[in-house]
Amino acid sequence: MVAQLQAFLEDTNILDPFQSGFCPAHRTETMLVTLVDELLRHLDRGGSVLLILFDLSLVFSIVDHKLLTHRFVDSFAERLLLPDGGGGGGAAPTMPGETPRRSSGSSGSSTYFRRVSPAWMLLVAAGLTYVGWAVFSPATIPYDSLGPLGTFTRCLVENHKALLNVGYAVAWIVHVAETIYALKLCRDKGITDPSTQFWWAAQTFLVGVASLIHLLNYDPLKETKRQ
Repeated sequence: MVAQLQAFLEDTNILDPFQSGFCPAHRTETMLVTLVDELLRHLDRGGSVLLILFDLSLVFSIVDHKLLTHRFVDSFAERLLLPDGGGGGGAAPTMPGETPRRSSGSSGSSTYFRRVSPAWMLLVAAGLTYVGWAVFSPATIPYDSLGPLGTFTRCLVENHKALLNVGYAVAWIVHVAETIYALKLCRDKGITDPSTQFWWAAQTFLVGVASLIHLLNYDPLKETKRQ
Protein backbone atom coordinates (compact mmCIF):
# COMPACT_ATOMS: atom_id res chain seq x y z
CA MET A 1 0.00 0.00 0.00
CA VAL A 2 2.91 2.37 0.76
CA ALA A 3 4.33 1.77 -2.71
CA GLN A 4 0.92 2.45 -4.30
CA LEU A 5 0.53 5.66 -2.30
CA GLN A 6 4.02 6.81 -3.31
CA ALA A 7 3.31 6.04 -6.96
CA PHE A 8 0.03 7.94 -6.77
CA LEU A 9 1.73 11.04 -5.32
CA GLU A 10 4.41 10.96 -8.02
CA ASP A 11 2.02 10.30 -10.92
CA THR A 12 -0.33 13.12 -9.95
CA ASN A 13 2.56 15.52 -9.24
CA ILE A 14 0.98 16.63 -5.96
CA LEU A 15 4.21 17.11 -4.04
CA ASP A 16 5.92 20.49 -3.95
CA PRO A 17 9.35 20.61 -5.63
CA PHE A 18 10.90 21.82 -2.36
CA GLN A 19 9.19 19.20 -0.20
CA SER A 20 11.26 16.56 1.58
CA GLY A 21 8.50 14.49 3.17
CA PHE A 22 7.24 11.51 1.11
CA CYS A 23 10.03 12.08 -1.43
CA PRO A 24 12.49 9.26 -2.21
CA ALA A 25 16.09 9.97 -1.11
CA HIS A 26 14.96 12.98 0.91
CA ARG A 27 15.16 13.26 4.67
CA THR A 28 15.09 15.93 7.37
CA GLU A 29 18.78 16.57 6.76
CA THR A 30 18.03 17.24 3.09
CA MET A 31 15.46 19.85 4.00
CA LEU A 32 17.80 21.56 6.49
CA VAL A 33 20.69 21.66 4.00
CA THR A 34 18.43 23.16 1.33
CA LEU A 35 17.04 25.74 3.77
CA VAL A 36 20.46 26.85 5.02
CA ASP A 37 21.76 27.03 1.45
CA GLU A 38 18.87 29.29 0.38
CA LEU A 39 19.34 31.54 3.40
CA LEU A 40 23.06 31.94 2.76
CA ARG A 41 22.47 32.67 -0.94
CA HIS A 42 20.07 35.51 -0.10
CA LEU A 43 22.40 36.94 2.56
CA ASP A 44 25.37 36.81 0.16
CA ARG A 45 23.34 38.89 -2.31
CA GLY A 46 22.77 41.50 0.40
CA GLY A 47 19.13 40.62 0.88
CA SER A 48 17.06 40.30 4.05
CA VAL A 49 15.64 37.01 5.24
CA LEU A 50 12.49 36.33 7.26
CA LEU A 51 12.07 32.76 8.49
CA ILE A 52 8.74 31.59 9.89
CA LEU A 53 8.66 28.16 11.56
CA PHE A 54 5.59 26.15 12.53
CA ASP A 55 5.71 23.42 15.16
CA LEU A 56 3.49 20.63 13.80
CA SER A 57 4.76 17.94 16.17
CA LEU A 58 1.41 17.65 17.98
CA VAL A 59 -0.82 17.64 14.90
CA PHE A 60 -1.42 13.91 14.85
CA SER A 61 -1.89 13.80 18.62
CA ILE A 62 -5.04 15.93 18.41
CA VAL A 63 -6.52 14.33 15.28
CA ASP A 64 -9.35 11.81 15.62
CA HIS A 65 -7.50 8.89 14.04
CA LYS A 66 -10.63 6.83 13.42
CA LEU A 67 -12.25 9.74 11.60
CA LEU A 68 -9.02 10.32 9.68
CA THR A 69 -8.99 6.65 8.65
CA HIS A 70 -12.57 6.85 7.40
CA ARG A 71 -11.81 10.00 5.41
CA PHE A 72 -8.77 8.32 3.88
CA VAL A 73 -10.75 5.23 2.93
CA ASP A 74 -13.56 7.29 1.41
CA SER A 75 -11.26 9.62 -0.53
CA PHE A 76 -8.33 7.52 -1.68
CA ALA A 77 -8.49 3.83 -0.87
CA GLU A 78 -10.93 2.84 -3.59
CA ARG A 79 -8.77 4.41 -6.30
CA LEU A 80 -5.55 3.06 -4.83
CA LEU A 81 -6.59 -0.47 -3.88
CA LEU A 82 -9.32 -1.50 -6.30
CA PRO A 83 -8.36 -2.24 -9.92
CA ASP A 84 -11.66 -0.99 -11.28
CA GLY A 85 -11.51 2.27 -9.31
CA GLY A 86 -14.27 1.22 -6.94
CA GLY A 87 -16.95 1.00 -9.60
CA GLY A 88 -19.93 -1.30 -9.64
CA GLY A 89 -21.47 0.08 -6.47
CA GLY A 90 -19.40 -2.12 -4.17
CA ALA A 91 -18.85 -1.27 -0.52
CA ALA A 92 -15.93 0.91 0.43
CA PRO A 93 -12.83 -1.05 1.44
CA THR A 94 -11.98 -1.34 5.10
CA MET A 95 -8.76 -1.30 7.02
CA PRO A 96 -7.55 -4.59 8.56
CA GLY A 97 -9.59 -5.52 11.61
CA GLU A 98 -12.09 -2.69 11.04
CA THR A 99 -15.84 -3.06 10.87
CA PRO A 100 -17.16 -1.88 7.49
CA ARG A 101 -18.55 1.62 7.69
CA ARG A 102 -22.20 2.07 7.01
CA SER A 103 -23.30 4.67 4.51
CA SER A 104 -23.82 8.24 5.69
CA GLY A 105 -27.10 8.72 7.47
CA SER A 106 -27.56 5.08 8.47
CA SER A 107 -25.44 5.02 11.63
CA GLY A 108 -25.87 6.72 14.96
CA SER A 109 -29.02 8.42 16.18
CA SER A 110 -31.08 10.51 13.79
CA THR A 111 -32.32 12.62 16.72
CA TYR A 112 -29.06 13.18 18.58
CA PHE A 113 -28.90 16.62 20.20
CA ARG A 114 -26.77 18.08 22.96
CA ARG A 115 -27.62 21.37 24.57
CA VAL A 116 -24.91 23.91 25.32
CA SER A 117 -24.39 24.63 29.00
CA PRO A 118 -26.39 27.61 30.35
CA ALA A 119 -23.15 29.36 31.34
CA TRP A 120 -21.91 29.35 27.72
CA MET A 121 -25.31 30.51 26.45
CA LEU A 122 -25.35 33.39 28.93
CA LEU A 123 -21.74 34.38 28.17
CA VAL A 124 -22.17 34.43 24.37
CA ALA A 125 -25.58 36.12 24.52
CA ALA A 126 -24.27 38.79 26.90
CA GLY A 127 -21.21 39.41 24.74
CA LEU A 128 -23.14 39.77 21.49
CA THR A 129 -25.79 41.92 23.16
CA TYR A 130 -23.22 44.26 24.68
CA VAL A 131 -21.26 44.66 21.46
CA GLY A 132 -24.53 45.25 19.57
CA TRP A 133 -25.40 47.92 22.14
CA ALA A 134 -22.07 49.63 21.48
CA VAL A 135 -22.63 49.43 17.73
CA PHE A 136 -26.23 50.65 17.51
CA SER A 137 -26.67 52.89 20.56
CA PRO A 138 -23.31 53.83 22.06
CA ALA A 139 -24.60 57.09 23.54
CA THR A 140 -26.83 55.20 26.01
CA ILE A 141 -24.04 53.08 27.54
CA PRO A 142 -23.17 54.10 31.15
CA TYR A 143 -19.41 53.94 30.61
CA ASP A 144 -18.46 55.31 34.03
CA SER A 145 -20.53 52.64 35.82
CA LEU A 146 -18.86 49.74 34.00
CA GLY A 147 -15.32 50.30 35.24
CA PRO A 148 -12.47 49.06 32.98
CA LEU A 149 -14.98 47.53 30.56
CA GLY A 150 -16.67 50.89 30.14
CA THR A 151 -13.33 52.64 29.60
CA PHE A 152 -12.33 50.10 26.98
CA THR A 153 -15.71 50.34 25.25
CA ARG A 154 -15.57 54.14 25.19
CA CYS A 155 -12.12 53.95 23.59
CA LEU A 156 -13.44 51.62 20.87
CA VAL A 157 -16.52 53.74 20.21
CA GLU A 158 -14.65 57.05 20.04
CA ASN A 159 -11.52 55.93 18.21
CA HIS A 160 -12.33 52.70 16.35
CA LYS A 161 -16.08 52.77 15.66
CA ALA A 162 -15.70 51.53 12.07
CA LEU A 163 -13.59 48.60 13.23
CA LEU A 164 -16.14 47.81 15.93
CA ASN A 165 -18.96 47.81 13.38
CA VAL A 166 -17.03 45.54 11.02
CA GLY A 167 -16.10 43.16 13.85
CA TYR A 168 -19.73 42.87 14.93
CA ALA A 169 -20.87 42.14 11.36
CA VAL A 170 -18.09 39.58 10.89
CA ALA A 171 -19.11 37.84 14.13
CA TRP A 172 -22.63 37.27 12.81
CA ILE A 173 -21.33 36.22 9.40
CA VAL A 174 -19.19 33.61 11.16
CA HIS A 175 -22.24 32.43 13.11
CA VAL A 176 -24.16 32.02 9.87
CA ALA A 177 -21.28 30.05 8.33
CA GLU A 178 -21.10 27.85 11.44
CA THR A 179 -24.84 27.24 11.18
CA ILE A 180 -24.53 26.09 7.56
CA TYR A 181 -21.63 23.84 8.53
CA ALA A 182 -23.66 22.43 11.44
CA LEU A 183 -26.42 21.40 9.03
CA LYS A 184 -23.83 19.70 6.81
CA LEU A 185 -22.42 17.84 9.83
CA CYS A 186 -25.93 16.71 10.75
CA ARG A 187 -26.36 15.13 7.32
CA ASP A 188 -22.87 13.61 7.37
CA LYS A 189 -23.34 12.09 10.83
CA GLY A 190 -26.79 10.65 10.25
CA ILE A 191 -28.83 13.25 12.16
CA THR A 192 -31.69 13.31 9.69
CA ASP A 193 -34.64 14.31 11.86
CA PRO A 194 -35.80 17.77 10.62
CA SER A 195 -36.70 19.14 14.05
CA THR A 196 -33.34 18.02 15.49
CA GLN A 197 -31.52 19.66 12.60
CA PHE A 198 -33.48 22.83 13.31
CA TRP A 199 -32.41 22.84 16.96
CA TRP A 200 -28.77 22.30 16.00
CA ALA A 201 -29.00 25.17 13.49
CA ALA A 202 -30.74 27.52 15.94
CA GLN A 203 -28.35 26.75 18.77
CA THR A 204 -25.26 27.13 16.56
CA PHE A 205 -26.55 30.40 15.13
CA LEU A 206 -27.03 31.82 18.62
CA VAL A 207 -23.91 30.57 20.44
CA GLY A 208 -21.58 29.64 17.57
CA VAL A 209 -18.63 27.36 18.22
CA ALA A 210 -19.85 26.46 21.71
CA SER A 211 -22.60 24.47 19.97
CA LEU A 212 -20.60 23.37 16.96
CA ILE A 213 -17.93 21.71 19.11
CA HIS A 214 -20.50 19.21 20.44
CA LEU A 215 -21.48 18.28 16.90
CA LEU A 216 -17.85 17.94 15.81
CA ASN A 217 -17.12 15.62 18.74
CA TYR A 218 -20.18 13.45 18.11
CA ASP A 219 -19.18 10.01 16.80
CA PRO A 220 -22.18 8.13 15.35
CA LEU A 221 -20.22 4.85 15.40
CA LYS A 222 -19.70 5.05 19.16
CA GLU A 223 -23.31 6.06 19.63
CA THR A 224 -24.44 2.99 17.68
CA LYS A 225 -22.28 0.70 19.85
CA ARG A 226 -23.82 2.16 23.02
CA GLN A 227 -27.28 1.44 21.67
